[in-house]
Amino acid sequence: MPQATMSTHPSAESRGRATRAAQPGCDAVPMPARFGELTLQCLLTAGWHPGRNVSLPEQAETELRADGHALLPSARAFLAEFGGLTVVHPHARAPASTDRFVIDALLATRGTDPDWVREYERRSGETALTPVGEAARGYLIMCMGPGGHLYGGYDNILVRLGTSGDDAIEGLCTGREAPQVS
Repeated sequence: MPQATMSTHPSAESRGRATRAAQPGCDAVPMPARFGELTLQCLLTAGWHPGRNVSLPEQAETELRADGHALLPSARAFLAEFGGLTVVHPHARAPASTDRFVIDALLATRGTDPDWVREYERRSGETALTPVGEAARGYLIMCMGPGGHLYGGYDNILVRLGTSGDDAIEGLCTGREAPQVS
């Protein structure tokens, strides 16, 4: 995997002082503790940087609403920081290979039957889920709940990817097992 050079990003000293505001889906911790080294390198290579803030495409918001999905504040905050990124990481079961996940609400919405999202809401106990991306080469739809929990669904399989967007990204990049949701 190509390595990002640190010279093109904020200095380690400035990253050390940066923190995130506390909001569902995002962790409010100093940047060095926020992600492990592997995850940080994967994110930097994908184009992420501390303080990144992108707008949600109007078409994504339109299609989310047309499919009956709520655009939750937790998902909006997550998409503002990570939306549009394709993150390449070591494959969880074949470390010599790579896998990727894409944080893109429009892609997730277009590739998912809304009835599956309703089923994932029911099984997770969440009042609503917002599709925010895809993982596992597009087989796994990623959805975020109101409190920031990120879930991954593939037909009848539903897993909890993380308790926050940051936690889920860390788990995806490092190959951490995701617990199945009944």
